[in-house]
Amino acid sequence: MKNIQRLKIFFAVLCLVLISGVAVFAQSKSGNCRTTSDASITRSVNAHIRKLQRQNPRSKIRIDVRVKNRTVRLMLRNGPKSVHRAAASYARSLRCVRKVEVTAPGCSSPDCPKNTYMCNGQCVPCLDVCSPKPPS
Repeated sequence: MKNIQRLKIFFAVLCLVLISGVAVFAQSKSGNCRTTSDASITRSVNAHIRKLQRQNPRSKIRIDVRVKNRTVRLMLRNGPKSVHRAAASYARSLRCVRKVEVTAPGCSSPDCPKNTYMCNGQCVPCLDVCSPKPPS
């Protein structure tokens, strides 16, 4: 009888240890995004773009990176679409990035000045993202 109670206690302790280990692992995997700065995200994305440039030496790749409030904006200047997609995919894979916006220069609408486009009846810069009007 004592052995059965000891086994029950052993299994209960073992379960608690396993559950706490899983919780600690999940917490370390999610990280602390409050301490992640926009500058560190910018450095990481730029390092990946440099890696893509080394992998494609014949392509003239130019992607401008801007990060504000953990929102990454990639301005595609030059290079193949596969590289642009790879850079955007990498930015999306970073754990603390909230959103990735990809724009190309020269976007335009017929009734708007150069480097602007029509958004809800107004011309907005290409770097701005058009938010649809809420339903009435």
